[in-house]
Amino acid sequence: MFSLAQNLRFDDIREAAALNLTPEQALLRGFVLSDECYSVKFKDTVIGMFGIAKYNMPIGFGSVWFFGSDECTNHPFTFVREGIKYTKKWLQKYDILINAVDSRNSTHISWLRSIGMTISNPIIINEFEFLQFYKVRE
Repeated sequence: MFSLAQNLRFDDIREAAALNLTPEQALLRGFVLSDECYSVKFKDTVIGMFGIAKYNMPIGFGSVWFFGSDECTNHPFTFVREGIKYTKKWLQKYDILINAVDSRNSTHISWLRSIGMTISNPIIINEFEFLQFYKVRE
């Protein structure tokens, strides 16, 4: 986890900072608060971490999150395929998957759309614009 914190993508570092978190704090927070948390490895190196949490969510809601290194961009099809797989898996357990993404992060917004998330209203967090995203169980 801490080796990943030293190698996070610029956009992930900037998003964590907008939430007043260091990369280490963001990853640790995700790990501690998640019902499920996973590491993504490539050639014995952790290149990403993701999970889902119920923390401070209404019943039936799950908050999904992901932080990754620049290596993630070298595997776009894998990340879309796996994103769709975990979205389907979690929608069997949760009615709604939800969170917010830094509006400056066009790469993440594009990826979220590619795995079926709906991007909705902007909200302000710590004076930064974030876009809410969600997917509802059908």
